[in-house]
Amino acid sequence: MRFQRLRLATGVLVLIPACAPDSVDRPETGGASTAAKRTPTPGHQRMIEELARIAASTEDENDLLGSARIQRVRQALAKLAPDAPAATRFALLADLAEATVYYGDERDGLGLFQQAFDLPRAGIPDEQYQDAKVHHAAAWLRLAETENCCASHHPTSCILPLTGEAVHRKTEGSTNAVRLLGEVLAATDRTSPLHLKAKWFLNMGMMTLGKYPDAIAPADRIPWSFFAGSPDFPRFRNVAAAAGIELSNLAGGSVAEDFDNDGDIDLMLTSYGADGQLEYFRQEGGRFERRTEEAGLLGIVGGLNAIQADYDNDGFTDLFIPRGAWLGKLGLQPDSLLHNNGDGTFTDRAFDAGLAGRDFPNMTAVFVDVDNDGDLDLYVGNETDADVNAPNQLFRNDGNGKFTDIAVSAMVTNGGYSRSVVAGDFDNDDDQDLWCANLYEANRLYRNEGDGTFTDIAPQIGLTGPRQSYTSWFFDFDNDGNLDLHVNTFNAMPEDLAAAALGLPFKASLPALYLGDGRGGFRSVGRDVGLVEPYSCMGGNFGDFDNDGFLDFYAGTGRPMARDLVPDKAYRNVGGKYVDVTLASGLGHLQKGHGRSFADFDDDGDLDVFAQMGGAYRSDLFRNALYENPGFGNRFISVRLEGKRSNRSAIGARIRADIVEGEVRRSIHRTVGSGGSFGANPLRQQLGLGKASRVERLVVHWPTSGTTQTFTDVPLDHHLHIVEGEAAPRSVRPPRPVTLGGPR
Repeated sequence: MRFQRLRLATGVLVLIPACAPDSVDRPETGGASTAAKRTPTPGHQRMIEELARIAASTEDENDLLGSARIQRVRQALAKLAPDAPAATRFALLADLAEATVYYGDERDGLGLFQQAFDLPRAGIPDEQYQDAKVHHAAAWLRLAETENCCASHHPTSCILPLTGEAVHRKTEGSTNAVRLLGEVLAATDRTSPLHLKAKWFLNMGMMTLGKYPDAIAPADRIPWSFFAGSPDFPRFRNVAAAAGIELSNLAGGSVAEDFDNDGDIDLMLTSYGADGQLEYFRQEGGRFERRTEEAGLLGIVGGLNAIQADYDNDGFTDLFIPRGAWLGKLGLQPDSLLHNNGDGTFTDRAFDAGLAGRDFPNMTAVFVDVDNDGDLDLYVGNETDADVNAPNQLFRNDGNGKFTDIAVSAMVTNGGYSRSVVAGDFDNDDDQDLWCANLYEANRLYRNEGDGTFTDIAPQIGLTGPRQSYTSWFFDFDNDGNLDLHVNTFNAMPEDLAAAALGLPFKASLPALYLGDGRGGFRSVGRDVGLVEPYSCMGGNFGDFDNDGFLDFYAGTGRPMARDLVPDKAYRNVGGKYVDVTLASGLGHLQKGHGRSFADFDDDGDLDVFAQMGGAYRSDLFRNALYENPGFGNRFISVRLEGKRSNRSAIGARIRADIVEGEVRRSIHRTVGSGGSFGANPLRQQLGLGKASRVERLVVHWPTSGTTQTFTDVPLDHHLHIVEGEAAPRSVRPPRPVTLGGPR
């Protein structure tokens, strides 16, 4: 895929792929707007200039998004002596070919692969040769996706099962891939990881050609049962194009929130790299209108993730963007704190607030009131590696627009490669505790001692694993009123998926689910509840798909390499057991998955799902998806809490709905927050109530004030606005459904 390089008036470089929809993806550079008339504050302008400098100075040095790898391999090839070993020349050519494909020049990369395979075979170990052939096949599959899923995009493109418009019309890429993979299968041992990897890609390639499973020899076939999952789950429809949100981007975060307080859920989207423009989409009755320029956000670029909260208690939700993930020394980039001005515009106050200036590579953070003083603090997970010492930061909100880093005195610096940080009161003492998941290192569970310090009790209670942790979250899995902990892993390869499908041993770690007892203890139950298949979760979140009161989850899967072509995973929580509904739901997208947000975008009472697609390499740019929930016929209430003594966003407050369902009484529990650690749900909480005939009590507990409010006669299928300390809900209204992608 060739990229056209455009430079904005801000000086920010933006790469636009040929297959990007013009109406959404081309940055606006002219015309009057609210933002154009505003005078940027010095701190906001400083952020734009600093980000522009980073974009201009690091493009060629970046191994993921830049040409550094290509330059490095070309130099090594140029230095090779004429009599260099054949294996060395072959390896360098194959490496250069793959780097060129990743940079977005698939045809050039395929030509380089062919040069490698045109070399004399003598002296090249067979395993190296066959492995390179798999990489060659993956490059052909990448071209196939560019020429079909991108250039002739359809709402079902790259979503399993591939049928109808999702089947590739241009077959050159997949046909060549299948041929190469067949050769690898014939030349390798059937139990080797390389054979299993080739088998996985062969099945994916055959799916793109519409030939799975019949055209695959039984010995090479991944059984349909591995993909099928639960058949009794309705299909979610991808309506992103109709709704105006089918933005093409690289890896990034998604925040679903009502940023303008009009009752509709809007979207903020980040995109990886120093040139990825932050995008603000305001919802107008089922359609999303791009308001990036009007909001004053042009030039606010980069960031793999984002979270939201009203950090200054002014009634408008703000945004925090961590930056520099995966980049080591190149990731020493300032984070953004975007203050919502309440008039449709945002101002970056990170420098003014003390959140920028001492910068580390990061991708995860959580707003939390650790000292119960009524304003939100910020815990940021940084990435320590061999080149960068990046301790985690705990920024205390000083209540005057400024923050102070107290991580050292609080003893929460971690010192590892943080992949996710989340907060929750796991021991029910009204103090918010902290979890930090690390990649390839021990995880941390910091218990809040209530005196400004924390104690890592993970080693003491056996919560240091899994050692390949990534996205994670606190939630109440079994509705017992105690917080549980879900931890996803990041080490599953295609060969692990193939092995799992065939009932063979695999090396990848499984995701973990730890049930909390409410007193500080946890019990590992992942396998017992159905987490028995490996996957690599990059973005993930939870929500109640079917409004039955039990929380489900959706994992955006994959790894940065182009050759990792695996579907997202969707799991339904059926009364405390997970059931795989990936294929039945239509959520099994094959492209790289990052930010995930559950939200009732169309205000019809059930949760839709936004999926931010795209990977970390230039060739992995893809269009986002917005999946409309078809509905399950269950009841619900949604609750927007407003703190007074507590933080206004009510983060950390607990909600319990006691319901009558037939002859059974049960309780549904929620804790206010934005959900998972990669992708953010609205702070407004939606509680599925199953077939409830009434809500006997709605109970809200506020940890800061230690108070509890109880409401009776709560109507089903309504939105409630509850203010801390008030005797009755401030407002109660029914839904006002709109059609996603309906007429303007």
